Amino acid sequence: MRLTDLLHPHLDTVTTVVDATGGGLRLEPYLHLPPGVDLRDDDERPVAEGELALLSYGPHAGPHGGEDALRAVLARMRPGARGLIVFGHGGSELPYHRLLDDLVGHRCQVLRAAPLDYVHLHAGAVIARTDELLPPHDFFGRPVPSDGYATALRIADEYVFADLASRSLRARVIDLETAAEDAERTRQAAGQDALADRLAAAVREKEQLAGALRAARDRVDVLQARVAMLEGSTSLRVGKALVSAARSPKRGAARLPGELYGLWRGRRSAAGRA
Repeated sequence: MRLTDLLHPHLDTVTTVVDATGGGLRLEPYLHLPPGVDLRDDDERPVAEGELALLSYGPHAGPHGGEDALRAVLARMRPGARGLIVFGHGGSELPYHRLLDDLVGHRCQVLRAAPLDYVHLHAGAVIARTDELLPPHDFFGRPVPSDGYATALRIADEYVFADLASRSLRARVIDLETAAEDAERTRQAAGQDALADRLAAAVREKEQLAGALRAARDRVDVLQARVAMLEGSTSLRVGKALVSAARSPKRGAARLPGELYGLWRGRRSAAGRA
């Protein structure tokens, strides 16, 4: 519900709206007051007949205001004055029991209460300072005609049924919150287990790659040793000399006998030393 839908049905005798929210909330853009109804800031004067006070109450005293400020405005309301209380609490978290004694003590009757569709305001209630019991309002904000006794019976009966419904809803909300907390804990535990599994798999893969790298290095060392051994062998040197002579027949053929003789002498000297 919008703020205008809750407020406008109760502006029939109102000429001035007093902003007593303390400046934490700026409600003027949401009121859309009709012509003939003025808006003024609270100057701590009594709220008289024909005036409606804007009040706010929520879990955070900064933007919404606290209980003490709300009580101070209720104490300044005179018979015939009205008020609109906007709540920053959610519907299932509204601590209305903390306000009942103050409302009754200052002779304020709640005419209508409804949820609001705003980010920081979740509910609202219209109250009236009265010395006699006023008829309640229906869902559309229209007063229900009845005398004092019938009004009292209607309020008492509706209170009992509303309390029954609200208790079941509050129990349902508590169950859902508990289930949500359990699901979150399970999700976090599953996420930690999955992270541990991925970490263990990464460690195993790293060890496998390190083993493969060590084996490749050992293989390279063996191959390098074999290459060095082959390069030092006489057969390979003879083959190189023949290849060089084949590539340059004029120069290589002249050098070939000398190179072969040097290889033969080197091999004999190595055999003698052995």
